[in-house]
Amino acid sequence: MDEKPMNKPGRIRQEYKPLVKEKFLQVLGLTNIISNACDASGITYNTYRDWCTTGFITDKELAESLRTYQDMLRNEIIKMALVGEEKPVVRNGRVVYDSQGKPVTYKEKDTKLLVKLAERHLPEWRSVFSPIEPGGHSIPDEYLISFDARDCSPKEWEMLKQIATSIEARAMDRENRTVEGSLQGKG
Repeated sequence: MDEKPMNKPGRIRQEYKPLVKEKFLQVLGLTNIISNACDASGITYNTYRDWCTTGFITDKELAESLRTYQDMLRNEIIKMALVGEEKPVVRNGRVVYDSQGKPVTYKEKDTKLLVKLAERHLPEWRSVFSPIEPGGHSIPDEYLISFDARDCSPKEWEMLKQIATSIEARAMDRENRTVEGSLQGKG
């Protein structure tokens, strides 16, 4: 069933349902867009919702399509950052051709994407500037606590302020001892 099924009114014949479902899930895994998957498989959005409600399309199958999509994205990101994208060589505003008349190309890597990957996966790249922590160092994810303080009760808020003040005082004390120690060593 290579050609796009027609989105005809009425019920889908039972023998075609598994094929249509397979096409839907395949396109969903490539795009993660329900309307594209519906169009490609020839069903309406309401049919998709009905199939989800009745269990013909399961949460497990939808989760698997999402994992497929995420994996495809990871693959493309890695290719852009590490392998590069094929670009034509341009000199004086014109594409350069080789002796056989084919355009000369080079691979251009996305260095911004590569730096983002490094910041995420390499500990030595995590200490780049970030407004999160004074002093210009980012806080590694495993040490960062983030929540909406508006959800705190007044008592909890006071306790958090006391803890934060205590931590800041220790940090300042450590910093002062480091500065004093380095000044004493120079004298």
